[in-house]
Amino acid sequence: LVTGSGKKRVGAAVASALAARGFHIAVHYRTSAAEADQTVAELTALGVDAAAFPADLADEAAVRTLVAGVLDRFGRIDVLVNCAAIWERKRLEEVTAADVRRHFDANALGTFLCGQHAGLAMVGQPDGGLIVNVGDWAEARPYPGYAAYFPSKGAVTAITRSLAVELGTRNPKVRVNAVLPGPVLLPPDLPE
Repeated sequence: LVTGSGKKRVGAAVASALAARGFHIAVHYRTSAAEADQTVAELTALGVDAAAFPADLADEAAVRTLVAGVLDRFGRIDVLVNCAAIWERKRLEEVTAADVRRHFDANALGTFLCGQHAGLAMVGQPDGGLIVNVGDWAEARPYPGYAAYFPSKGAVTAITRSLAVELGTRNPKVRVNAVLPGPVLLPPDLPE
C-alpha cells in the first residue's frame, strides 16, 4: 500500500520501484481517480497486480475502509509506504489555524492512522510487515514560507518512533522506519 501514489509524484515513483521488484500494489488516492487509474495501468503493465483505493486519510473511518479494502483485495499488507502529503506555501503573517490543521491532518494524522490500522493488520501476520514513513530533511532546517507544513512533517519522525515501539512489541517482525528525503518537487517560485 503506497499512500499518495495516484498522482505522478513521489508516491507513484515508490509504487513503480516496488512493482519493478515484484510487489503487488495498492494505489491510494484522495481525489485524483483518473490519474490513479493510469498509475494502476502502468503498474499492471509491469506484470504485477495493482488496484486503486480512494480515501481521505484524515478521516479515520475512511482509513479503516482503505485498509480493509486492501486486505480484502490482496489478502495481506507486507509494506505500507506513507507518501501522501500536502505542502502549501504561505507567508507566516497569512498562515491561519485552519492552514496548520489541514497540514497536520494530511501529513501527520494521515501517517498515524494508516500506520496504526495497517500496522495492526501486520501484527497479525506471521511475517509481520514494514512501514516506511516519508518525512522531510528540512524539518531540521526549514526554509521560509512553509510554516504550516514543517511542523506537520516534523511530527512524522515522532509518529515513526511511537509506531515502531507499539507495533514491534506486539510482533517483532513489524518494522517501522522513516526516510527524510531532500528536495524532490521544488515549487518554481522558491527563492535560492
